[in-house]
Amino acid sequence: VLYILSLASFPRRRFFDFVGHLATVMLVGVLLLLPACLISLLGYNSTWLWAVSVLLSFGLMNRMHWLRLGASQLPQQLHWRWLLCLTLTAATSLFLLV
Repeated sequence: VLYILSLASFPRRRFFDFVGHLATVMLVGVLLLLPACLISLLGYNSTWLWAVSVLLSFGLMNRMHWLRLGASQLPQQLHWRWLLCLTLTAATSLFLLV
């Protein structure tokens, strides 16, 4: 939410295009986490499974976001801002779970 609010200065059309790209990136990241969720529901709960799943999700989301920014000819600074927001969200979630 904070990341999207930081894009408020974008022209309306470009803002919605970018939010669409961002939604696609985030959807792919969530879909990569689903197999680990389903496997853990079946009773096999492994730290390695979760670690690999999160790293694959993060890596692919990072790459997709970088490429989409380049294709949209948007400043690469947006990528680093998004990466910071994603990391802070994950750290906050982990802190609240522990």
